[in-house]
Amino acid sequence: MGASLFVYYWEVRLDEYYELYIKCFPEYPTTPKVFSAKLRPELAHIAERRENGKLVGFAFVHSGPIPLLCVESRRGTGSGLLEECEGYLRERGYAR
Repeated sequence: MGASLFVYYWEVRLDEYYELYIKCFPEYPTTPKVFSAKLRPELAHIAERRENGKLVGFAFVHSGPIPLLCVESRRGTGSGLLEECEGYLRERGYAR
């Protein structure tokens, strides 16, 4: 994947993640640029869930605590995302 395509891919995904973040946490407003800088998606494992192509939940994890989990759906989406992130950390030797 070429560098420009990679950057475009992240910009498209980050727009979706940012929109869901604002829906989930309107009391913590930020800009897309700050959102990206704080979460460093290029270094993160990102778990996401979609329903009919629409993003309904996501979580970012790096190498420790899960800094962000956003869920719009209430059908076990958050539990599944949390489980995936915990599994990702366990595979890399991090304790609970």
